[in-house]
Amino acid sequence: MLGEVDAFQLTATDELYSQMNVNYVRADRLPNPDDSTSLLQSIAQGRSFISTGEITIPRSTITSGPGGTIEVKLKADSTFPLRMAEVVWGDGKTTHVKRFDLSETHEFEHQTFHWNVDAPDWTWARAAVWDIAAEHSQTQRGNNNQESPHLSDHDEFKSDRRRQLNSRITLLHRRPLLH
Repeated sequence: MLGEVDAFQLTATDELYSQMNVNYVRADRLPNPDDSTSLLQSIAQGRSFISTGEITIPRSTITSGPGGTIEVKLKADSTFPLRMAEVVWGDGKTTHVKRFDLSETHEFEHQTFHWNVDAPDWTWARAAVWDIAAEHSQTQRGNNNQESPHLSDHDEFKSDRRRQLNSRITLLHRRPLLH
């Protein structure tokens, strides 16, 4: 899943920060602008999150827990007090949501959360954290399998698609937003 913002025409007075979803990607090194494969690999492996910036999730895991549960562990750093978190999952037929009240948190906190959610037969899951200003941050999708996904395993990341994504990422790095 990639966060995005539609920016068709911008001026120097436009305010983007509060509406712009940003993809935060954990990478071992800065990629070459002409080959963003390492960034796509990190995203496919769940080593990234999407945020508008007020809440960041520097670490998270979504794994199979005991007895058909999803085990979610995440660290959240927030600017404003948090309001709630949610774990969203599906089994290929139905999507489910479990919400957690976080109203006891405070501004500028660094919190670690651990949840177990009853979810027999789940195939995918993600977690999101929301603050009192309705800003959020969400993890990338976790898969209920023993192997991490690899770009070469997915049809959508075959060579033509990879070239298209690399050219889009390159354009984002090189194109000035303001004229």
